[in-house]
Amino acid sequence: RFSEALGEKSETSADGLWKQAVDAFKDQTQLAEEDFAALESLGKTLGYLDKQMQINAIQLTLRYIDTKVSDLQTHCDKNKKMYRHLGVLGGLLLAVILW
Repeated sequence: RFSEALGEKSETSADGLWKQAVDAFKDQTQLAEEDFAALESLGKTLGYLDKQMQINAIQLTLRYIDTKVSDLQTHCDKNKKMYRHLGVLGGLLLAVILW
């Protein structure tokens, strides 16, 4: 949507077009508000800084995403282990109650 809006050469700034594109997909994703804030902050650098600074901003956002994915993967692994143990313990409890 952002690239299409840029192609239309509307009067809105690149930041405004980026925010509109991000807002259009808010309902279709499971991202948290802090994730949308990071995406919107990336949009503030579009068309404002020179080429190298924009590349740095994109790389910074990609590092944030990589860190977030890593944290979520760790959290998921920990919860998966906990739910597996709870399932076993729940089954044992059910077996003791029914015996």
